[in-house]
Formats: sequence, structure tokens, C-alpha cells
Amino acid sequence: MSVQHGTLSAYAGATRCRCEPCIEAGRAYRQEYKQRLAEGLLPRKRVDKPGRVEREAMRRAEQLADPNSPLNERRRRAERMLKAYIDDGLTITEIARRHGVTRQRVSQVLQRYDPTKYALAVDVRRRRDRALRALNDGVPKLVICRTCGELFESGPRRVFCSPAHRLAYQCLQYHVDDERRAAQLHAIARWTLDNSDDPRQVRSARRRLAGESEDHGRWLVHGSLPFHWALRAHALQWPIFDELPPPIRQQVEAASASA
Repeated sequence: MSVQHGTLSAYAGATRCRCEPCIEAGRAYRQEYKQRLAEGLLPRKRVDKPGRVEREAMRRAEQLADPNSPLNERRRRAERMLKAYIDDGLTITEIARRHGVTRQRVSQVLQRYDPTKYALAVDVRRRRDRALRALNDGVPKLVICRTCGELFESGPRRVFCSPAHRLAYQCLQYHVDDERRAAQLHAIARWTLDNSDDPRQVRSARRRLAGESEDHGRWLVHGSLPFHWALRAHALQWPIFDELPPPIRQQVEAASASA
């Protein structure tokens, strides 16, 4: 390749020439580019095609008009999260477990949906927590264990009466939230089946509605740790057993009867 010293082609990458004429050509090119960009003669990096904003606004309006669209479902979920945080007094962790998402995602949804209400709720909760800590300083607190449902004297950040019960709750919590996640996925599948033209999405939605892709969460592996804790929860009549999906409860009851 022939080198054209002092030209823009050399500066643009045709060669790696660093001689004085190429450097000066590069400086002149940058200066000319900035000048033309300031005058509006060159487009920005993101080129807005004609009618793009209008089409996006029309598409969003159509989704808002459809009550079963994913956009409205996200708005309703954000409203439920905000109501649970402000009115019901649930923590970020509890809301995340209820909806099957991470705590960071719950905080992002709350802050984006209504930042003012979220900031006020955070301030009120912090003031209330400080007042309660000052009032209950040194006083033993009785709480209900999330796993077995028994009262015990709790310490800081303790919601289980023993580490074993914490482990049991962690093993079964995914399956407890499985019904709620399945209902959300079925709602999305119904909306996809009614509104999507993509054959792959339609096939996936039909499998979802037929229950073919839900079998993985409807039973426990025999001998696994969740299966062991489910058997123990059934034998000791823990409240967490009643929160499991019906197929898992039937499986555990049948295994207990045959044992």
C-alpha cells in the first residue's frame, strides 16, 4: 500500500505513519470535524431516523392500552412492590423473595417508579427503626420462626430459631415461590400467544401454557437436601410445608406414607 504523507487517509488508519505531515493532517482533520459538528453539518453518533420517535410513542401507547402487555405487567408489579414497601412494611429482602427477583432489582424498580414516595418511605422507616431500637434497647424480643412457626427470643437480624431452620427455609424457599413465578410466566405466555408473530415465541408460549416446560419445578429429587427438609417439615407439621406447590406436597405425602 502506498503511503500518502500529509493526507487524511494516512491519519484515518490506512497506515501507522507518525511523521510530522501526517500528525499535522490529523490535527487539521479533528479541528475541521469539530467545526462542522458545531455548525450542524454532520450528524451525531446516534442518528434518529425520520418518524422513529413517533413510532416508538405509538408502540408504547398501544402497549399501555393493552392490560395484558408486559409493560403494564411491569407497572403493576412496581405498584405492588411500592405498596408492599410503604403500606405493608415489608423489607426489600421479603419483597424480592415474594416476586422472585434480586434485592438490587427491587430497589431499582422502586426508585424508578416513584422516587419521591420511595425516598419518603425510606426516611420514615429509618426514623421508626431508630425510635424502636432506642425503645427496645436491652429488652428481649419474641418473634415467630419463619420455618417452624414457634416463638423464640430473637437477637439482631434473627428470624429463625436455629441455623438448621434457616437452612431448611433457604432450601424450600425457591419451591415456595415457584407458584408465583409460574403464574407470571403463564401470563406472559398468554400475551405472547395473542400478540406475537414470531413462530419461535409462539411455540415457546404454547409449551409454557401446556405445562411442558414447568415440570422441572413441580417435583423434588429423592434424597436431595430440599426433599429431606420437605419430609421433615411434613412430619413436624411446619407452616412452610403448606406453602409448597401442591404437586410437591403430594410427592412428599406419598413418600411419607410409603416409608
